[in-house]
Amino acid sequence: MTQQISRPPVQVEEQSDSAKLKAQSPFSRRSMLALLAVIGLVLLTFTGLFVEKSPELLHPPADPMALTATAVQQNALPVQLPGAAAPAPLQLSGSHTIIYAQQDALYRVMVPNGTPQAIEAPGYRYNRAVPPILLANDQLLYNGNNGLWITSILQSGAAHQIASITDDQVVTSLVLAPDGRDIAWSTAPANGKGAIRIYAGSLTSSSQVYQQEATKCPCFRVFSLTTPVAGQMMLLLSNDYGDHQAVAYNLWSLTVAGGRGSEPQPLLTNDPPQIPLTQAGNTVLYSTSNGFVPLPTDNSTPDDIAALNYANGLALSALEVTPSTALSPAQVVLPTQRTAANFSAYHWVMSPSFAPDGQTLVYVLFSSEDQAPFTRHSALYTVHITGKGATMPAGKSQVLATASARYIEIGPWFNNDTLTFYADNAFYAMDAHTGATTLLTRLKEYARVVAIAGS
Repeated sequence: MTQQISRPPVQVEEQSDSAKLKAQSPFSRRSMLALLAVIGLVLLTFTGLFVEKSPELLHPPADPMALTATAVQQNALPVQLPGAAAPAPLQLSGSHTIIYAQQDALYRVMVPNGTPQAIEAPGYRYNRAVPPILLANDQLLYNGNNGLWITSILQSGAAHQIASITDDQVVTSLVLAPDGRDIAWSTAPANGKGAIRIYAGSLTSSSQVYQQEATKCPCFRVFSLTTPVAGQMMLLLSNDYGDHQAVAYNLWSLTVAGGRGSEPQPLLTNDPPQIPLTQAGNTVLYSTSNGFVPLPTDNSTPDDIAALNYANGLALSALEVTPSTALSPAQVVLPTQRTAANFSAYHWVMSPSFAPDGQTLVYVLFSSEDQAPFTRHSALYTVHITGKGATMPAGKSQVLATASARYIEIGPWFNNDTLTFYADNAFYAMDAHTGATTLLTRLKEYARVVAIAGS
Protein backbone atom coordinates (compact mmCIF):
# COMPACT_ATOMS: atom_id res chain seq x y z
CA MET A 1 0.00 0.00 0.00
CA THR A 2 1.36 3.47 -1.02
CA GLN A 3 1.79 5.87 1.87
CA GLN A 4 -0.33 9.04 1.50
CA ILE A 5 1.32 12.40 2.37
CA SER A 6 -1.12 15.15 3.29
CA ARG A 7 1.40 17.96 3.07
CA PRO A 8 4.48 18.34 0.83
CA PRO A 9 7.88 18.74 2.54
CA VAL A 10 9.17 22.25 3.19
CA GLN A 11 11.65 23.38 0.52
CA VAL A 12 15.05 24.26 2.03
CA GLU A 13 17.42 26.65 0.26
CA GLU A 14 20.81 25.08 -0.54
CA GLN A 15 23.84 26.39 1.36
CA SER A 16 27.59 25.99 0.97
CA ASP A 17 29.43 23.56 3.29
CA SER A 18 31.15 26.40 5.16
CA ALA A 19 27.87 28.20 5.66
CA LYS A 20 26.26 25.02 6.98
CA LEU A 21 29.09 24.53 9.46
CA LYS A 22 28.79 28.07 10.75
CA ALA A 23 25.03 27.83 11.02
CA GLN A 24 24.94 24.43 12.83
CA SER A 25 27.84 24.69 15.28
CA PRO A 26 28.15 27.22 18.11
CA PHE A 27 31.69 25.91 18.82
CA SER A 28 35.01 27.05 17.46
CA ARG A 29 37.23 24.69 15.44
CA ARG A 30 39.53 24.29 18.50
CA SER A 31 36.55 23.40 20.69
CA MET A 32 35.41 20.79 18.23
CA LEU A 33 38.83 19.16 18.13
CA ALA A 34 38.86 18.97 21.94
CA LEU A 35 35.39 17.44 21.93
CA LEU A 36 36.44 14.83 19.36
CA ALA A 37 39.44 13.93 21.52
CA VAL A 38 37.20 13.36 24.57
CA ILE A 39 34.81 11.22 22.52
CA GLY A 40 37.77 9.17 21.32
CA LEU A 41 38.92 8.50 24.88
CA VAL A 42 35.43 7.43 25.89
CA LEU A 43 35.16 5.04 22.94
CA LEU A 44 38.58 3.59 23.76
CA THR A 45 37.51 2.97 27.36
CA PHE A 46 34.32 1.18 26.31
CA THR A 47 36.26 -0.88 23.79
CA GLY A 48 38.51 -2.13 26.60
CA LEU A 49 35.52 -3.03 28.72
CA PHE A 50 33.95 -4.90 25.81
CA VAL A 51 37.10 -6.95 25.24
CA GLU A 52 37.34 -7.75 28.95
CA LYS A 53 33.70 -8.81 29.20
CA SER A 54 33.29 -10.32 25.73
CA PRO A 55 33.25 -13.99 26.93
CA GLU A 56 30.22 -13.20 29.09
CA LEU A 57 28.59 -11.18 26.30
CA LEU A 58 29.10 -13.90 23.73
CA HIS A 59 28.38 -16.80 26.13
CA PRO A 60 26.23 -15.41 28.96
CA PRO A 61 26.12 -17.45 32.19
CA ALA A 62 23.13 -19.69 32.81
CA ASP A 63 20.07 -17.97 34.18
CA PRO A 64 20.20 -18.52 37.96
CA MET A 65 16.41 -18.57 38.00
CA ALA A 66 16.59 -21.77 35.97
CA LEU A 67 19.07 -23.45 38.29
CA THR A 68 18.06 -22.55 41.83
CA ALA A 69 14.96 -21.60 43.73
CA THR A 70 14.07 -17.94 43.89
CA ALA A 71 14.65 -15.90 47.02
CA VAL A 72 10.93 -16.02 47.71
CA GLN A 73 10.92 -19.82 47.37
CA GLN A 74 13.94 -20.08 49.66
CA ASN A 75 12.11 -18.26 52.43
CA ALA A 76 8.71 -19.90 52.02
CA LEU A 77 7.38 -23.43 51.87
CA PRO A 78 6.70 -24.65 48.31
CA VAL A 79 3.19 -25.92 49.13
CA GLN A 80 -0.10 -24.38 50.24
CA LEU A 81 -3.12 -26.04 51.79
CA PRO A 82 -6.54 -25.86 50.09
CA GLY A 83 -7.77 -22.29 50.26
CA ALA A 84 -4.18 -20.98 49.97
CA ALA A 85 -3.58 -21.47 53.70
CA ALA A 86 0.03 -21.79 54.85
CA PRO A 87 0.89 -25.25 56.27
CA ALA A 88 1.48 -25.50 59.99
CA PRO A 89 5.09 -26.26 60.99
CA LEU A 90 5.72 -30.00 61.30
CA GLN A 91 7.59 -31.19 64.39
CA LEU A 92 9.67 -34.34 63.82
CA SER A 93 10.68 -36.46 66.78
CA GLY A 94 13.78 -38.62 67.03
CA SER A 95 16.96 -38.59 64.96
CA HIS A 96 16.87 -39.15 61.19
CA THR A 97 19.38 -39.47 58.37
CA ILE A 98 18.32 -38.90 54.77
CA ILE A 99 20.06 -41.06 52.17
CA TYR A 100 19.93 -39.50 48.72
CA ALA A 101 21.32 -40.08 45.25
CA GLN A 102 22.79 -37.69 42.73
CA GLN A 103 24.53 -38.27 39.41
CA ASP A 104 27.99 -38.34 40.96
CA ALA A 105 27.60 -40.08 44.33
CA LEU A 106 25.45 -41.20 47.24
CA TYR A 107 25.10 -38.92 50.26
CA ARG A 108 23.75 -38.89 53.80
CA VAL A 109 22.61 -35.90 55.82
CA MET A 110 21.27 -35.61 59.34
CA VAL A 111 18.01 -33.65 59.40
CA PRO A 112 17.39 -30.95 60.10
CA ASN A 113 20.45 -28.70 59.75
CA GLY A 114 23.03 -31.41 59.03
CA THR A 115 25.91 -31.19 56.56
CA PRO A 116 25.82 -33.65 53.61
CA GLN A 117 28.49 -36.35 53.69
CA ALA A 118 29.45 -38.61 50.77
CA ILE A 119 28.89 -42.34 51.31
CA GLU A 120 31.72 -44.62 50.24
CA ALA A 121 30.24 -46.43 47.22
CA PRO A 122 32.91 -47.60 44.74
CA GLY A 123 31.69 -47.62 41.15
CA TYR A 124 28.22 -46.33 42.02
CA ARG A 125 26.01 -45.97 38.94
CA TYR A 126 23.07 -43.61 39.05
CA ASN A 127 19.91 -45.01 37.47
CA ARG A 128 16.36 -44.11 38.48
CA ALA A 129 15.34 -47.66 37.57
CA VAL A 130 17.82 -49.16 40.07
CA PRO A 131 17.68 -47.06 43.26
CA PRO A 132 19.88 -48.06 46.22
CA ILE A 133 18.14 -50.01 49.00
CA LEU A 134 18.69 -49.48 52.73
CA LEU A 135 19.23 -52.76 54.60
CA ALA A 136 19.45 -53.54 58.31
CA ASN A 137 22.36 -52.23 60.39
CA ASP A 138 22.84 -49.11 58.21
CA GLN A 139 23.94 -51.15 55.21
CA LEU A 140 23.19 -49.93 51.70
CA LEU A 141 22.72 -52.17 48.65
CA TYR A 142 23.51 -50.44 45.35
CA ASN A 143 24.28 -50.93 41.65
CA GLY A 144 28.01 -50.48 41.03
CA ASN A 145 30.69 -51.46 38.57
CA ASN A 146 30.16 -55.02 37.31
CA GLY A 147 27.32 -55.93 39.65
CA LEU A 148 25.81 -55.40 43.08
CA TRP A 149 27.57 -53.94 46.12
CA ILE A 150 26.89 -53.42 49.82
CA THR A 151 28.39 -50.56 51.81
CA SER A 152 27.89 -48.88 55.17
CA ILE A 153 26.31 -45.44 55.25
CA LEU A 154 28.53 -44.57 58.24
CA GLN A 155 31.84 -46.46 58.08
CA SER A 156 34.56 -46.18 55.45
CA GLY A 157 36.23 -49.23 53.98
CA ALA A 158 33.10 -51.38 54.32
CA ALA A 159 32.08 -51.67 50.64
CA HIS A 160 32.14 -55.16 49.16
CA GLN A 161 30.67 -56.83 46.06
CA ILE A 162 27.95 -59.48 46.48
CA ALA A 163 27.11 -60.29 42.82
CA SER A 164 29.09 -59.80 39.62
CA ILE A 165 28.24 -59.38 35.94
CA THR A 166 30.38 -59.06 32.82
CA ASP A 167 31.43 -55.75 31.29
CA ASP A 168 28.90 -56.04 28.46
CA GLN A 169 25.92 -56.29 30.87
CA VAL A 170 24.02 -53.64 32.84
CA VAL A 171 21.76 -54.00 35.88
CA THR A 172 18.21 -52.96 34.94
CA SER A 173 16.29 -53.57 38.19
CA LEU A 174 16.84 -54.40 41.85
CA VAL A 175 14.17 -55.09 44.50
CA LEU A 176 14.14 -56.36 48.09
CA ALA A 177 11.50 -58.67 49.56
CA PRO A 178 9.42 -57.23 52.42
CA ASP A 179 11.16 -59.62 54.83
CA GLY A 180 14.50 -57.99 54.01
CA ARG A 181 16.19 -61.32 53.32
CA ASP A 182 15.65 -62.01 49.62
CA ILE A 183 16.41 -59.97 46.51
CA ALA A 184 15.53 -60.13 42.83
CA TRP A 185 17.27 -58.27 40.03
CA SER A 186 17.77 -58.28 36.30
CA THR A 187 20.45 -57.58 33.71
CA ALA A 188 20.43 -56.81 30.01
CA PRO A 189 23.11 -56.53 27.35
CA ALA A 190 24.44 -52.99 27.11
CA ASN A 191 24.34 -53.04 23.29
CA GLY A 192 20.99 -54.83 23.01
CA LYS A 193 22.51 -58.05 21.69
CA GLY A 194 22.51 -61.04 24.03
CA ALA A 195 20.36 -62.35 26.85
CA ILE A 196 18.15 -60.76 29.50
CA ARG A 197 18.60 -62.54 32.82
CA ILE A 198 16.49 -62.58 35.99
CA TYR A 199 18.14 -63.42 39.33
CA ALA A 200 16.55 -64.20 42.70
CA GLY A 201 17.53 -65.64 46.06
CA SER A 202 19.01 -64.66 49.38
CA LEU A 203 20.81 -61.35 49.70
CA THR A 204 24.30 -62.74 49.24
CA SER A 205 23.60 -65.82 47.12
CA SER A 206 21.08 -65.03 44.40
CA SER A 207 21.12 -67.12 41.22
CA GLN A 208 19.70 -66.97 37.71
CA VAL A 209 16.06 -68.10 37.52
CA TYR A 210 15.06 -67.02 34.02
CA GLN A 211 16.67 -66.04 30.71
CA GLN A 212 15.53 -64.93 27.25
CA GLU A 213 16.92 -63.23 24.17
CA ALA A 214 16.98 -59.44 24.38
CA THR A 215 15.68 -59.14 20.82
CA LYS A 216 12.47 -60.98 21.73
CA CYS A 217 10.47 -58.59 23.88
CA PRO A 218 8.79 -58.45 26.34
CA CYS A 219 12.14 -57.35 27.73
CA PHE A 220 11.65 -58.24 31.37
CA ARG A 221 12.82 -56.40 34.46
CA VAL A 222 11.73 -57.01 38.06
CA PHE A 223 8.93 -54.84 39.43
CA SER A 224 8.47 -56.47 42.87
CA LEU A 225 9.22 -59.56 44.95
CA THR A 226 7.09 -61.30 47.57
CA THR A 227 7.25 -64.63 49.40
CA PRO A 228 3.61 -65.82 49.54
CA VAL A 229 4.44 -69.31 50.88
CA ALA A 230 7.48 -70.92 52.44
CA GLY A 231 10.08 -72.01 49.90
CA GLN A 232 8.50 -69.99 47.10
CA MET A 233 9.05 -66.50 45.70
CA MET A 234 6.67 -64.53 43.53
CA LEU A 235 8.28 -62.05 41.15
CA LEU A 236 6.28 -59.46 39.25
CA LEU A 237 7.96 -58.47 35.98
CA SER A 238 7.42 -55.52 33.65
CA ASN A 239 8.52 -54.79 30.08
CA ASP A 240 11.07 -52.01 29.45
CA TYR A 241 11.23 -52.51 25.65
CA GLY A 242 15.03 -52.51 25.88
CA ASP A 243 15.24 -49.07 27.53
CA HIS A 244 17.61 -49.12 30.52
CA GLN A 245 15.92 -46.10 32.14
CA ALA A 246 12.91 -46.36 34.46
CA VAL A 247 10.52 -47.52 31.72
CA ALA A 248 7.92 -50.14 32.68
CA TYR A 249 4.84 -51.49 30.91
CA ASN A 250 2.34 -54.24 31.73
CA LEU A 251 2.87 -56.98 34.31
CA TRP A 252 3.71 -60.68 34.47
CA SER A 253 4.08 -63.10 37.39
CA LEU A 254 7.05 -65.44 37.71
CA THR A 255 6.96 -68.15 40.37
CA VAL A 256 10.35 -69.26 41.70
CA ALA A 257 10.73 -72.50 43.64
CA GLY A 258 13.80 -74.65 44.18
CA GLY A 259 15.98 -72.02 42.55
CA ARG A 260 14.13 -72.19 39.23
CA GLY A 261 11.47 -70.00 37.70
CA SER A 262 8.44 -70.99 35.66
CA GLU A 263 7.35 -69.27 32.46
CA PRO A 264 6.08 -65.70 33.11
CA GLN A 265 2.27 -65.40 33.14
CA PRO A 266 0.52 -62.17 32.01
CA LEU A 267 -1.38 -60.10 34.59
CA LEU A 268 -1.73 -56.67 32.95
CA THR A 269 -2.14 -56.85 29.19
CA ASN A 270 -0.93 -54.60 26.40
CA ASP A 271 -4.43 -53.58 25.26
CA PRO A 272 -4.19 -50.80 26.20
CA PRO A 273 -0.59 -50.50 27.50
CA GLN A 274 -0.61 -50.08 31.27
CA ILE A 275 2.14 -48.95 33.63
CA PRO A 276 2.65 -50.70 36.98
CA LEU A 277 3.42 -47.85 39.38
CA THR A 278 3.84 -49.08 42.95
CA GLN A 279 2.84 -51.87 45.30
CA ALA A 280 2.02 -52.21 49.02
CA GLY A 281 1.59 -55.77 50.27
CA ASN A 282 -0.68 -57.43 47.72
CA THR A 283 -2.16 -54.09 46.54
CA VAL A 284 -0.93 -53.01 43.09
CA LEU A 285 -1.41 -49.50 41.67
CA TYR A 286 -1.22 -49.09 37.90
CA SER A 287 -2.23 -46.74 35.10
CA THR A 288 -5.37 -47.12 33.02
CA SER A 289 -4.17 -44.62 30.42
CA ASN A 290 -0.86 -42.86 29.88
CA GLY A 291 1.01 -40.53 27.59
CA PHE A 292 4.15 -38.51 26.89
CA VAL A 293 4.67 -35.14 28.59
CA PRO A 294 7.33 -32.68 27.32
CA LEU A 295 10.35 -32.15 29.54
CA PRO A 296 10.46 -28.56 30.87
CA THR A 297 13.25 -26.54 29.26
CA ASP A 298 14.01 -24.38 32.34
CA ASN A 299 16.33 -26.97 34.01
CA SER A 300 13.79 -27.49 36.80
CA THR A 301 13.41 -31.23 36.25
CA PRO A 302 15.94 -34.09 36.07
CA ASP A 303 16.87 -35.18 32.55
CA ASP A 304 16.25 -38.87 33.28
CA ILE A 305 12.47 -38.44 33.41
CA ALA A 306 12.43 -37.40 29.74
CA ALA A 307 11.99 -41.03 28.59
CA LEU A 308 9.00 -41.66 30.86
CA ASN A 309 5.33 -41.79 30.03
CA TYR A 310 2.91 -40.70 32.73
CA ALA A 311 -0.37 -42.12 33.98
CA ASN A 312 -3.54 -40.25 33.08
CA GLY A 313 -5.77 -42.61 35.09
CA LEU A 314 -5.22 -44.86 38.12
CA ALA A 315 -6.59 -48.20 39.29
CA LEU A 316 -6.00 -50.56 42.21
CA SER A 317 -6.10 -54.36 42.17
CA ALA A 318 -5.25 -57.04 44.70
CA LEU A 319 -2.69 -59.69 43.79
CA GLU A 320 -4.26 -63.10 44.40
CA VAL A 321 -1.94 -66.14 44.39
CA THR A 322 -4.42 -68.96 44.94
CA PRO A 323 -5.53 -71.06 43.20
CA SER A 324 -3.56 -69.28 40.45
CA THR A 325 -1.89 -65.89 40.30
CA ALA A 326 -4.21 -63.14 39.12
CA LEU A 327 -5.25 -59.56 39.79
CA SER A 328 -8.67 -58.82 41.23
CA PRO A 329 -11.07 -56.62 39.21
CA ALA A 330 -9.79 -53.06 38.95
CA GLN A 331 -10.99 -50.37 41.33
CA VAL A 332 -10.71 -46.96 39.68
CA VAL A 333 -8.91 -44.34 41.79
CA LEU A 334 -8.54 -41.62 39.15
CA PRO A 335 -10.71 -41.81 36.01
CA THR A 336 -9.04 -41.53 32.63
CA GLN A 337 -9.69 -38.16 31.01
CA ARG A 338 -11.71 -37.82 27.87
CA THR A 339 -10.13 -36.09 24.89
CA ALA A 340 -9.32 -32.47 25.76
CA ALA A 341 -9.23 -29.57 23.31
CA ASN A 342 -5.89 -28.33 24.67
CA PHE A 343 -2.92 -30.38 25.88
CA SER A 344 -2.55 -28.20 28.98
CA ALA A 345 -5.98 -29.40 30.14
CA TYR A 346 -4.70 -32.95 30.72
CA HIS A 347 -3.57 -34.07 34.16
CA TRP A 348 -0.75 -36.54 34.76
CA VAL A 349 0.38 -38.62 37.73
CA MET A 350 3.91 -39.07 39.01
CA SER A 351 5.71 -40.58 42.04
CA PRO A 352 2.71 -42.26 43.73
CA SER A 353 3.64 -43.76 47.09
CA PHE A 354 1.89 -45.89 49.71
CA ALA A 355 2.43 -45.37 53.43
CA PRO A 356 4.17 -48.35 55.04
CA ASP A 357 0.84 -49.76 56.28
CA GLY A 358 -0.69 -49.47 52.80
CA GLN A 359 -3.65 -47.46 54.09
CA THR A 360 -2.69 -44.08 52.58
CA LEU A 361 -1.71 -43.30 49.00
CA VAL A 362 -0.20 -39.94 48.04
CA TYR A 363 0.60 -38.89 44.49
CA VAL A 364 1.55 -35.79 42.49
CA LEU A 365 -1.01 -34.64 39.94
CA PHE A 366 0.35 -32.13 37.44
CA SER A 367 -0.48 -30.39 34.19
CA SER A 368 1.97 -29.10 31.60
CA GLU A 369 1.77 -25.99 29.49
CA ASP A 370 1.78 -26.82 25.79
CA GLN A 371 4.53 -24.38 24.80
CA ALA A 372 8.12 -23.91 25.92
CA PRO A 373 9.30 -23.87 28.64
CA PHE A 374 6.47 -26.43 29.27
CA THR A 375 6.03 -25.26 32.85
CA ARG A 376 4.37 -27.78 35.17
CA HIS A 377 1.66 -26.97 37.72
CA SER A 378 1.41 -29.55 40.49
CA ALA A 379 -0.63 -30.57 43.51
CA LEU A 380 -0.41 -33.40 46.05
CA TYR A 381 -3.41 -35.71 46.34
CA THR A 382 -4.18 -38.31 48.98
CA VAL A 383 -6.36 -41.43 48.94
CA HIS A 384 -7.31 -43.37 52.08
CA ILE A 385 -7.72 -47.13 51.71
CA THR A 386 -9.49 -49.48 54.09
CA GLY A 387 -9.54 -53.26 54.16
CA LYS A 388 -7.22 -55.71 52.45
CA GLY A 389 -7.18 -58.04 49.49
CA ALA A 390 -10.06 -57.88 47.06
CA THR A 391 -12.17 -55.95 49.59
CA MET A 392 -10.11 -52.77 49.87
CA PRO A 393 -12.42 -49.83 49.17
CA ALA A 394 -10.47 -46.69 48.28
CA GLY A 395 -11.80 -43.31 49.25
CA LYS A 396 -12.12 -40.38 46.91
CA SER A 397 -8.93 -38.55 45.97
CA GLN A 398 -8.56 -35.37 48.01
CA VAL A 399 -6.27 -32.38 47.50
CA LEU A 400 -3.63 -32.41 50.22
CA ALA A 401 -1.72 -29.35 49.04
CA THR A 402 -1.03 -27.29 45.93
CA ALA A 403 2.57 -26.58 44.93
CA SER A 404 4.28 -23.36 43.90
CA ALA A 405 7.45 -25.35 43.09
CA ARG A 406 8.39 -25.87 39.45
CA TYR A 407 9.09 -29.57 40.09
CA ILE A 408 7.99 -31.76 42.97
CA GLU A 409 8.19 -35.51 43.60
CA ILE A 410 7.38 -37.77 46.54
CA GLY A 411 10.05 -39.74 48.41
CA PRO A 412 10.06 -42.37 51.19
CA TRP A 413 7.95 -42.20 54.36
CA PHE A 414 9.20 -41.60 57.91
CA ASN A 415 6.21 -43.55 59.24
CA ASN A 416 2.55 -44.20 58.41
CA ASP A 417 1.75 -40.49 58.72
CA THR A 418 4.78 -38.54 57.46
CA LEU A 419 6.34 -38.58 54.00
CA THR A 420 9.25 -36.80 52.33
CA PHE A 421 9.19 -34.86 49.10
CA TYR A 422 11.63 -32.99 46.87
CA ALA A 423 10.79 -29.51 45.57
CA ASP A 424 13.10 -27.10 43.74
CA ASN A 425 16.47 -28.11 45.23
CA ALA A 426 15.30 -28.96 48.76
CA PHE A 427 13.88 -31.88 50.77
CA TYR A 428 10.78 -31.48 52.95
CA ALA A 429 8.67 -33.61 55.30
CA MET A 430 4.87 -33.46 55.36
CA ASP A 431 2.08 -34.93 57.45
CA ALA A 432 -0.14 -36.78 54.95
CA HIS A 433 -3.26 -36.04 56.99
CA THR A 434 -2.89 -32.42 58.07
CA GLY A 435 -0.45 -31.04 55.50
CA ALA A 436 1.92 -29.74 58.21
CA THR A 437 5.32 -29.29 56.54
CA THR A 438 8.94 -28.61 57.46
CA LEU A 439 12.18 -28.06 55.55
CA LEU A 440 14.70 -30.89 55.95
CA THR A 441 17.70 -29.66 53.96
CA ARG A 442 18.59 -27.51 50.95
CA LEU A 443 20.55 -28.72 47.94
CA LYS A 444 22.56 -27.20 45.13
CA GLU A 445 20.94 -29.39 42.46
CA TYR A 446 18.38 -32.12 41.94
CA ALA A 447 18.64 -35.19 44.17
CA ARG A 448 16.43 -38.16 44.88
CA VAL A 449 15.69 -39.45 48.39
CA VAL A 450 16.25 -43.21 48.43
CA ALA A 451 15.89 -44.06 52.12
CA ILE A 452 15.51 -42.75 55.67
CA ALA A 453 17.59 -44.15 58.53
CA GLY A 454 16.93 -43.63 62.23
CA SER A 455 13.80 -43.37 64.31
